[in-house]
Amino acid sequence: MTRRIIRNLSMNLVLFGKYKDLGFLIIRIAFGLRLIYGTADNLLSYDQMLHFRDFLSAHGFPFPLISAFVSVILQFLAGLSFITGLGIRFFSLLMILNFTVALMMVHIGDTYLNMAPAIHLLAISIFFLTNGGGRWSLEAKPIFCNDDFILMDYFPQTFLQLLQ
Repeated sequence: MTRRIIRNLSMNLVLFGKYKDLGFLIIRIAFGLRLIYGTADNLLSYDQMLHFRDFLSAHGFPFPLISAFVSVILQFLAGLSFITGLGIRFFSLLMILNFTVALMMVHIGDTYLNMAPAIHLLAISIFFLTNGGGRWSLEAKPIFCNDDFILMDYFPQTFLQLLQ
């Protein structure tokens, strides 16, 4: 009896698989907004950027002002990429590098709660690198030029039609 209930419940839950692209969209929007929210203050206020520079300098980053600008701009662009799905694999790779460096240089020995945002953004970046953005993203089909894969891995199908 218990096995039958569990089997029936499992079979009914499988039906949610048809909504996986909605799940991709919700996760893309949530983490994309998090990246944008986390960098907007630095983009809108040079004083905040200088504060971030000082933070990076205190943790031994080389060229702290350049490092601050690069990190902030890439995170902001990755946020836009996560939301739209355009170039999501490329920006996911950049975020894997960014948050790996953050964990190694800033968060070693830190509490889990302080490390959690970087760990979560690293994990979702790995997920997007390996899975892409789902069907409801602006990525459609890969573009090949002379059998070479173009950097922005996917473009909307309508955009491709405009190019023809």
